[in-house]
Amino acid sequence: KEEGLDKEDFQFIVNQWYERDLLDGLIRKYRLGGDCYFPEVNNLQEEIKQLHFSLLPGEIKRYRILGKETSKIVSKICKNIRPGETENEIRARLAQYLWSKNINPHLILIGSDERIFAYRHPIPKGKKIRKYVMVVVCAERDGLIVNMTRFVYFGLLPQELKEKLYEVAKVDASFITNTRPGKKV
Repeated sequence: KEEGLDKEDFQFIVNQWYERDLLDGLIRKYRLGGDCYFPEVNNLQEEIKQLHFSLLPGEIKRYRILGKETSKIVSKICKNIRPGETENEIRARLAQYLWSKNINPHLILIGSDERIFAYRHPIPKGKKIRKYVMVVVCAERDGLIVNMTRFVYFGLLPQELKEKLYEVAKVDASFITNTRPGKKV
């Protein structure tokens, strides 16, 4: 479920990737391109592949610097969050700090309490925070974008939440361990 996409000007068409009915209807209506083989779809695999390049050593250095700076800012924001603040107030403060370091926030998502579980990508609202906050940012500088998510919980962390966070950390650790230049994930 995606928050904010329930307006009348959107029509969701959902099917399984292997079902042909939707694809057949789109093929009759539009010219389509893709990165996999379908007889009626223009194969753009090589063109799309060219868009995926490894970073050069200088870019890797700048990417790491951007990650460290963004992490410091997000950590500072998270340490200063207080119950009763609104999600929008946190978003504004985070954007201000990022801009002050010449970092462009392409995306800021803030969700709190039940909204964290109700929406995968919670759009910040005027909702007041009670116990639990998720802060997500996609931060860009000079064409490089870092993404990060942080959680803040006020009080004793419930066991169920501890277990969920542990499982997510295992997945993250696996990706970090196995993501290397030239290595397929």
